[in-house]
Order: sequence, then C-alpha cells, then structure tokens
Amino acid sequence: MRLYRLVGLSAMAWAGAALSGCVGGFGPLTARESVTETRSLEAGGRFTLENTNGQVEISTWNEPRVRIEADKAAPSDHALQNLRIEISGEGHRVDVRTRMPHPTFLGGGGRVNYRITLPASAAVEVRTVNGTVEIRGVAGAIEAKTVNGSVEIKDAAGEVQASTVNGAVSADYRTAPASGHHRFSTTNGGVDVTLPRDAGGRVEAHVVNGGIDCDFDLTDGKKSRRRVEGRLGPGDAEFELGAVNGAVRLGRGLASVKAEPPGKSPAEAPAK
Repeated sequence: MRLYRLVGLSAMAWAGAALSGCVGGFGPLTARESVTETRSLEAGGRFTLENTNGQVEISTWNEPRVRIEADKAAPSDHALQNLRIEISGEGHRVDVRTRMPHPTFLGGGGRVNYRITLPASAAVEVRTVNGTVEIRGVAGAIEAKTVNGSVEIKDAAGEVQASTVNGAVSADYRTAPASGHHRFSTTNGGVDVTLPRDAGGRVEAHVVNGGIDCDFDLTDGKKSRRRVEGRLGPGDAEFELGAVNGAVRLGRGLASVKAEPPGKSPAEAPAK
C-alpha cells in the first residue's frame, strides 16, 4: 500500500467538507459564548470530537472525567444560537459534535474552539475541517484528522494516526510503542516524527516532491531520495510516514521514559 495514494484519496474525500465548512459567516464574528460541561469518563474510555471551523486542544489530568470547554463565535446572535454543541454519553464513551448552520446572506456559520481535558489512558478520535489539532499526554490510541491546519501530537504512548491535507504533521512519543500501525500523512506540508531511541518495528517513509531525513540506522530495507524503508529493531510496530509536497523526517529522541502520573487537575491547582 502506498501512502501517497491514501493521501490523495483523503484529499478528495474531504474536499466537499472543506468547501462547505470553510465559510465562517459574513462579517466579523462578534457574537460569542462559552460553554463548559463535564462528563464522567472511565480510565481506558473513548472520547470523540467532530468539529468544522476551529482549533482543538486536548490535554490530560488525573480525574475520571472529561471536561469540555468550547468557545463559540458567530456573526450574529441568531447565528450563535443555531451553532450547537451536542454532547452525549458518559462512563466508557463521550462524544462531542459541532452542528454548524449553513451561512446565508443574513449571516450564519461561525467557529468553535475546543479545550478538552481527559484521563491520560483514554482513546481519542478528533476530526475537523478548518483548524489545528493539538493533543498532549494521551497514552491511549489517537486518531486526529483535519483538512486545513496542522496536527501536533506530544508525549504519545499508544497507536497514533494523524493526517491533514494542507498543513504539517508532527508527533513525538515518550514511550516506544510495542505494536500498532502508526500513520502520519499530509498533502501540502511536512511530516516530523520523533521516536524514542529504543523504538522497534518497521518503517516506511516516502514523498513525491520533497526529501526524507532519517536519524535511525535501518536494517533489512532500502533507501533512496524519495523512499526509505527498513527495520528499527525488534518489535511489531509499523510506522508509515508520507507527504506529497513536503519533507519527511524521522527523528531519534531519548530513551523511553516511565509513565508518570498526570498533573493536578485545574481545580486542584493552587490559587494565584
């Protein structure tokens, strides 16, 4: 399977969504509202979020629940009321959906920026169209997709799949994954992934217009200007990196670190 073909298919599949979602409304987004809600979320539970316009930031804490903070913006009060956030589920799964009204000549559309705090062991799935995605400290499986914007994953410890069409993809791991299929792709932008120096498994990286930089000494493979594949060392993990118009880098970081307890929740932080 060639990743650059997957990237092309992804671009086509999301094209319609990007065209319908890129309009934030007519005029400045002067009407604003903030929404905060907390739901229980078990350790190892699943959290999903679908957005259209706006950035998504996810971090972790040591609480068995998820806190959802959403900042809504729209060109009018009427449009703001029609810009809905739907939250469902609790316990083993919580789902968040942005319901974006279609813009009209009287105003419509808008933007929602999310800040999510959840248990580090949760599995996370995020999909948006216009906006960046930042995920930090999640040890469970991660799937993050956007169309126009970057994807940044920090301190990962589980399986990661991250993609965009117009933007960069970056990821670093605090622990070398023992298994899983880890995929990173973009059409217009670069891919930068840093693995612990004790990571094992197989690597496949390729570009169409760009170069490849790999800090690891791979074995049992081949290397060219636009394609690199081989084995890092023993292990069942698979790492697939690809870009159409951009460079790919596979960096070698420090050795894996032991999982540390998440930091205090905001409610426990000392008052300033």
